[in-house]
Amino acid sequence: MWARIVLTPHGPRPEQFRLFTESELSIKKDPRQGIWVAIVGVPSTGPVGAIEVQFESVSGRKASAVSGPNGDAIAQMPGTETWKRAGLRRAGSKDAWTWFEVPAERARKRIAGFVVLNPGELQPAPFKTLSLSSSQGQLSVDENPMGLRGTYAKAPGKEPATD
Repeated sequence: MWARIVLTPHGPRPEQFRLFTESELSIKKDPRQGIWVAIVGVPSTGPVGAIEVQFESVSGRKASAVSGPNGDAIAQMPGTETWKRAGLRRAGSKDAWTWFEVPAERARKRIAGFVVLNPGELQPAPFKTLSLSSSQGQLSVDENPMGLRGTYAKAPGKEPATD
């Protein structure tokens, strides 16, 4: 008996963030007047790129930037503005914003850090769909744009997993 199986990944789970604690931050130099920086990353691991940051001042003025490979999202704001809060979400998405009040000391220095709690969830799925053919207890990868190929079979004498 022959069957075709099509795998489709689940949509990404909502991202989760929190503020860096002061002890987790290692800031060498504060930004100059008129520049606001949101550092996005994972403590003791590294920076996280492709996070959109919405900067909002006390007066309601907004600016937006996307974190680069170094984890920094940098926006320009007039020197007279004071940073009030920041919203974060996956860049290019329609996800809901996750908002944080920027602590007074961080607002004064114009630099704050945001931790991504689930960085693995931010990675796009490696395929949109993956088609497999099932025949005689084996799975074969059909033609696909990723170049995957092969036939997979259960090892003789092994029972299928039950979890």
